[in-house]
Amino acid sequence: MEAAEHKARIGEIHARVGRNVIRVQSLEVGLKTLLPFIDIRGASSCLDGLAIRRGQVAKNTLGQLVEAFLQHVSSDPSGLAGAAQKILNDRNNLIHHFHSTLGTQTSTPEGRAWVIAQLDEQFEAIKLFEQLVSGLLLDVLHALRDSTFKNSAGSEDFNALCREFSAALHAAGVLAPSAGHPSA
Repeated sequence: MEAAEHKARIGEIHARVGRNVIRVQSLEVGLKTLLPFIDIRGASSCLDGLAIRRGQVAKNTLGQLVEAFLQHVSSDPSGLAGAAQKILNDRNNLIHHFHSTLGTQTSTPEGRAWVIAQLDEQFEAIKLFEQLVSGLLLDVLHALRDSTFKNSAGSEDFNALCREFSAALHAAGVLAPSAGHPSA
């Protein structure tokens, strides 16, 4: 029975590692999408030079993206910088050092349970940060809809884009229906 339990728990660990890697990649995509809208130095509007700014962040690492994002946080009452740094460190350990960190704890049932708890904790932190980034991006889209595209020829298309993006975030579980973001 011990061997079967060991194999099952190792499978759970592998699944959680994969889940966390995919989720942090989703966070990275969110930051790459959001940053060109909020880092508008030298532009007359957030749409001015958007394609150029998107190209500039496209190859950035997660560390560079987090640093750029945090440069636009005017205050940090909730410890966002520390939380972001922990996510970045956890991600780097997960990708580059799993076998020398968490992986060393998988030989006992208690160790495997501890690793699973650590991976679940990492996942929740990544999810919260991704929710923040996605919510901000949705807010940016709504602001563009309500200002730049209001009463324009493309307003209905942009309205539809906002609804589709909001629905996709909710369907993916990134934003809960009660997240305070209208779907239209």
